[in-house]
Amino acid sequence: MKELEDLTEAERVILLASCDANRFSLNSHVQLETITRRIKGLSGKYVKKVIKLLLSNGFIRLHPVGRSKKTYQLNRKGLNAGTQIRDELISNRNASN
Repeated sequence: MKELEDLTEAERVILLASCDANRFSLNSHVQLETITRRIKGLSGKYVKKVIKLLLSNGFIRLHPVGRSKKTYQLNRKGLNAGTQIRDELISNRNASN
């Protein structure tokens, strides 16, 4: 099972996009399209593949709505990891200024 340190840069970007789409909340759940709209430069197929990886490693969870709709929700592990990634980006941005 992967931990935050084991994630690639693209996986970290998609996890951060998922946190942003869910407004860093454990009670929110969003469709895959909401997450993919926040990411530029990565194909939809690759994003789906990474979402499956994040699901299997416990960063996010599937939250079915109705018969055919699927939404994605953060787990505690994903929320903590996303917050840590965001804080690293902010500290790196402040250090370069």
